[in-house]
Amino acid sequence: MKLHVCSRRNVLDVVKSILPWNPVVISITDPRSEKINFQIAECNVLRLEFHDLEKDYPGEAPAIILFTKEMALTIRDFLFDRIWTDSKESITEARRVISNLDVIVHCEAGISRSPAVAAAISMHFNKNCDTYFGDASRYIPNKLVYKTLLDCINGRDNEVPIVKMRNNHDYFEKG
Repeated sequence: MKLHVCSRRNVLDVVKSILPWNPVVISITDPRSEKINFQIAECNVLRLEFHDLEKDYPGEAPAIILFTKEMALTIRDFLFDRIWTDSKESITEARRVISNLDVIVHCEAGISRSPAVAAAISMHFNKNCDTYFGDASRYIPNKLVYKTLLDCINGRDNEVPIVKMRNNHDYFEKG
């Protein structure tokens, strides 16, 4: 699996550099941001909206949207559905799909949320996330996103606490 982490500003250039191959895009934006037209099949795009925070700040802002277990499960299902659909449910074929899959993860700045998602995916599939952590890294992965997603991808989603959101909006969608 090839993971590409980038900012909102350069995500379209990254998508174009991978075409004509069929990349998968996990698009992370601030709530209510304008959607990006990736010019690829919408079934290959997962859109999530949440703030780049690691904890809630009660009383500070009434519309803070934190990364949730439900969002993590949506990412997990999006990736696994893509792998199984393309592999026709054969384990050997699934390994080939995973090794050839281009996953682009972007957020507003490409520094915190998208590297956290890429690090969790890399840790699960490659057993290594050194690219995203450490002194030599240019990233500062959001720890809430990383831990929540890694636990959900690894099947430990029952250990992830449910974060209560302060409003009733559904801020993630598939496609």
